[in-house]
Amino acid sequence: MATQIRRFSVHQTAKVLGTMYFVMFLLCLPIALVVFAMAPPPARNFGYFLLAAPVIYAVIGYLGFALFAALYNVIAPRIGGIEFELGDRQGAA
Repeated sequence: MATQIRRFSVHQTAKVLGTMYFVMFLLCLPIALVVFAMAPPPARNFGYFLLAAPVIYAVIGYLGFALFAALYNVIAPRIGGIEFELGDRQGAA
């Protein structure tokens, strides 16, 4: 059975995906800080930027996905939404 996504909630979609970007960057932050701590002094200064990067990354992710969802909501009624199929899992009891 083919199903279409007719619209996205702009704020909710952007909020969830912005938060996911924040968490993903937080997971990478310790590794990046270690790499920049071992770098020569000019590059080491960039490491301080990394402390603010999760918030910056989340804001950019939020704004980007808000724009995506708003555009999708305008385009989908005209040409159709994203289609996907749902089905039972193989071997499910």
